[in-house]
Amino acid sequence: MPSSKRPAAAIINSDVQREHQFDMTSLVIFVADNEPFLTAEPRNVYGQLNVSIAAQQGGFFFLDAPGGTGKTFIISLINHKIILHWQLLHRAILLDDAFST
Repeated sequence: MPSSKRPAAAIINSDVQREHQFDMTSLVIFVADNEPFLTAEPRNVYGQLNVSIAAQQGGFFFLDAPGGTGKTFIISLINHKIILHWQLLHRAILLDDAFST
């Protein structure tokens, strides 16, 4: 197979750009549709994680529970929420930069 004639940096940049193109409408709909399905304890965990995300605190979080308790569901919901938060923050920064010049 012939090698690419593009520099490695261009290949990586195009991959990164493609990975950062999210459909905001789908993210919002997924989060809005699935948040009501959280039961009391997962809702508490989800709320604590959202506070940490909004405050941009970072950290490590561990979900330890028996099978069938909704770990995959809450992780999926949290991932969508983080991506949505990052996208909104990134767009706000871009708008701020556009209006400040």
